[in-house]
Amino acid sequence: MTIRKTFSQRERIRLGHAQNDVFQYDSFPEAFRNQVGHILYEALGSGGHSLSATTWQRLEQRICKELGYSSLDPRKPVQQALYDFIVFHASPAQLLDIIDVAFYYLTHEIGSALFDEPNTGAIVAPEKAVEDLNYRFKQHLLGYAFENGELLRIDSKLIHAEVIKPALALLKEPGFEGPLDEFLQAFQHHRHAENKEAINSALKAFESTMKCICAQRGWPLDGKETASRLVDILFQNKLVPDYLQTGIGGVRSTLDGALNTLRNRTSGHGQGSTPADVPEHFVSYALHLAAANIVFLIRSNKAMGA
Repeated sequence: MTIRKTFSQRERIRLGHAQNDVFQYDSFPEAFRNQVGHILYEALGSGGHSLSATTWQRLEQRICKELGYSSLDPRKPVQQALYDFIVFHASPAQLLDIIDVAFYYLTHEIGSALFDEPNTGAIVAPEKAVEDLNYRFKQHLLGYAFENGELLRIDSKLIHAEVIKPALALLKEPGFEGPLDEFLQAFQHHRHAENKEAINSALKAFESTMKCICAQRGWPLDGKETASRLVDILFQNKLVPDYLQTGIGGVRSTLDGALNTLRNRTSGHGQGSTPADVPEHFVSYALHLAAANIVFLIRSNKAMGA
């Protein structure tokens, strides 16, 4: 089902208001909450079919387990109880967790079973439901997107489109399963304001990407390489041309130093008696820098050929 922009949405685009790149993270309008409920109904059916009813029950059980509830509202059918909880009762953090759990369940466990089965009432395939969800995030200028089975926090539409999404796409290729998992963990930590852990996972993803490239190329490692040593190996084997070491911004110093220094100064070592405060913009910088480095290295690996 194609998502069609309404008149008011087209007018905002025409007038330029919809191009605002400043996202909201902690306030979710009632219209968005209703749209999430509608998307789940379209993807899971109304609950009248036995398969649809069972799916709704299992989803409610998973959500209640994550929230620490026994049930959402035993007086109502589970689909209505979940819809009402999303619209009227869920805190912002609970709403994000519900979306994360529900859309992972829909895309990675249910798949097309409901959509393919006649008479379930499911009228939207899982991938279209995710497409609709991400459209609604953008519609309301909410800084989140559901990508690769994870709910991610995003800070800039341009950076997300040009850097984060290409990094995720490249890491989904065979041979990069480890760094993909670490990169997604960084975004999960980011969403939960676990800033030190987010920076640490971002650097791990960067380091693991280099290790994967070395493994694919047969460049020997002893398993104790630091990020600096891994960068040395890539340059020694001409994955990146020598002239880029002194290029604009110093590609080598960017690859070698910034992420590692940021991690060491904020989350990589003991913090002593005074807890270290990691500002939000440090985390965004680490994630964006890790993504840019990952894209650059994997594309360099591809360009090098077999």
